[in-house]
Amino acid sequence: MEQSKSLRNLNDELGHFYGTESYYRHASRLVYTDGVQHVAETFGAYWLLDEILFFITPKFKEQEEFQVWKLEREIDSKFKITCDDGNGNILMSKTISFSDFDADIVTFFFENDTLCLPSER
Repeated sequence: MEQSKSLRNLNDELGHFYGTESYYRHASRLVYTDGVQHVAETFGAYWLLDEILFFITPKFKEQEEFQVWKLEREIDSKFKITCDDGNGNILMSKTISFSDFDADIVTFFFENDTLCLPSER
């Protein structure tokens, strides 16, 4: 997807999440922070946590301890989820054929068994 300044990067709006006061658990395996909870609740994106949880198995965590997860609009209501090692090396990629997610891009970091916003790291 060609990047342009008109894309709505949700992380630009979430910089006020710094650290976390609470931790949440999704499906008993995925631990995440206040900022991730805000995205899931405010934007109806628990489905995104489901998608990430599907891939974060013990074997996948062993592959890379630090992971960058990104949801990015391709066209209209079609998105792509990618996970990389923080150096741009793609570990997985999946197309989401339809979502009503309100932003164009959101990024999470996964490290120390916790999913967080980049500003919460």
